[in-house]
Amino acid sequence: MELMTNLVQKTLEIQEVGIIITAKKLNVGILSVDFLKTSGIIAQDWELQSKPVKTPSAVQLSFQNGVNLVAQPGKIIFSETIAKKALSEIKISEVAGKYIEKLPHADYQEVTINPKSLIGLENSSSDYITQTLIASGPWHNIGKEKIQASINFLFQLEEAPLSLSITQAQIKQNDKFLPALLFSGNFYYRVNNYPQTEIISQMVQNINKWQTNLETFNDIINQKFLGQAESVFNN
Repeated sequence: MELMTNLVQKTLEIQEVGIIITAKKLNVGILSVDFLKTSGIIAQDWELQSKPVKTPSAVQLSFQNGVNLVAQPGKIIFSETIAKKALSEIKISEVAGKYIEKLPHADYQEVTINPKSLIGLENSSSDYITQTLIASGPWHNIGKEKIQASINFLFQLEEAPLSLSITQAQIKQNDKFLPALLFSGNFYYRVNNYPQTEIISQMVQNINKWQTNLETFNDIINQKFLGQAESVFNN
């Protein structure tokens, strides 16, 4: 099926980037504001957006600059809402890189770069998945309401495998709920096949690919799915 130019008219876009690090020996309990500041992982002037969330199996820290950290057994997630931020304001890769350099003995396994875009739509585009990406058939007529759908893709790209999911969603704007699409991607980089002496440097190299991955992600969404060409970053 060939997509039409400007098939989907956007009303709003919220974008987030996540860096997910998996390791066999991550210590969930070590994650705290004091540890992050005294070790130099974050700057001294960073302020929490809300009170830390701590359970026996997870810790979550949310900062006023839009950076969030969640530690779970075997995994730590760094995420940042980038919205209208300039490149120089985006801190997520710096924080993730410093974290693994300060904790080099966690037996790291994989880095996943996880870009997300929540795109508000004009009402005429609200059935994008069911009318454009899924062939029509009798399954469209099951039930008393219009069907809801999500779809998953796996692309074998040169830089890394990319899994992409597209899900119907809603977004609140001016006290109204508008139809939206959530695009969520994962670029996978395994490091456990490297010599032990090279794992940390390879982790940092992969983390620093987030900008290229985000460019690729946005190109695929805007040009291949939505039929629009847009710049990713503000200068």
